[in-house]
Amino acid sequence: MNVVILFSHNFPELVDEFFAGERNVPEIIETDYDISPLIYDNKAVVTDYNNWDFVFLNIEHCFKANFQKKLKSLSKEKPIYMFAINDTAEALWFEYHHEGKLLRQWISVEYEVQGNMGEYLKEEQTIGYPFIDEAYEDVGEEMFYELIEEITTFDVTTMIDEAKK
Repeated sequence: MNVVILFSHNFPELVDEFFAGERNVPEIIETDYDISPLIYDNKAVVTDYNNWDFVFLNIEHCFKANFQKKLKSLSKEKPIYMFAINDTAEALWFEYHHEGKLLRQWISVEYEVQGNMGEYLKEEQTIGYPFIDEAYEDVGEEMFYELIEEITTFDVTTMIDEAKK
């Protein structure tokens, strides 16, 4: 799946703030099932779980010129997590922004770590530091979903697995 997952604690206006000032805003759908066709149709899917607000977007949003600026700006209000999975490029990427700064970033392309900066998140420590500097082929979508669940207690695979059925 080629998807970007943004989430933050107690930030229900996350999707509205993310698209503020954009000319071409995708249709925003609130749902908790069958997200894949919506994302591939360039819709933004929003849901919440236990005071966590989630936005699922097409991977193409990561490559827009103002993407990083938006994450940093939004993180001035609340910490923001961003996870991206690009099956086409065999790429995984996550970031943690807080107080307008990028504090943690990890990027892997074709099973090679391309970037690893910042202090490990406590949730990474809990699941055993899978995001390290050397190539680590066991890191995959499942590990990303496990880290998201460790942070939020939400199993995002319920939405993604439902979409694969």
